[in-house]
Amino acid sequence: MSVTVEPLDAPLGAVLRGVDTRSALSDADFQLIEQALLEHLAIVIADVEDDLDWLLHVGRRFGPLTPHILTRFHHPKTPEMSIITANMDNAESRETARPAGAFWHSDLSYCRDPSDAIFLYATHVPSDGGDTLIANTQRAYEALEHEGLIHSRRGKGFFVSELSEETRKEMAKGRLAENLEPQLKAAIAEGLSRADISDVLSSILNNKKGA
Repeated sequence: MSVTVEPLDAPLGAVLRGVDTRSALSDADFQLIEQALLEHLAIVIADVEDDLDWLLHVGRRFGPLTPHILTRFHHPKTPEMSIITANMDNAESRETARPAGAFWHSDLSYCRDPSDAIFLYATHVPSDGGDTLIANTQRAYEALEHEGLIHSRRGKGFFVSELSEETRKEMAKGRLAENLEPQLKAAIAEGLSRADISDVLSSILNNKKGA
């Protein structure tokens, strides 16, 4: 089975399928994975078996692995891998009250020579929570510039753009719709009709005019 790349319906991210952990990655498959990471910034390799040696092999293909500065959480087998999980009742589990990274953080980006990427592998996935959220400043600025909210000046940086009255109104309508949508869904679920909802909105607007 060949490796495929499925871009996510999001500003960044892709899912890779067809990676076989029973053998070392071929040069072609590794180049595809590397290119997917460069293009999509965050990738998920689906259905990877729990094979520590294979995971280390893949990580080392990207270059030398950087041991984390917190040495007490290094994996017993190698300092190239750290343990995030806590209280899993096994020899590799952390003994802290909370797992690593249970707060906003930036992985080694504060170093003079920061890591190019971080590789996470989940042995246990909780039914609720445990999410890893990824943000990228470059994509954020690209999106803001695409929407006309900021503009760039070569050699100087980014600046907030002057918005027209029409643009401000459109943005305000978008925020209103975003805030109203969950309330409208809840009202419909409770049995209110479109006419009922329209009456409520009209009442609110009429009271606002009289204030």
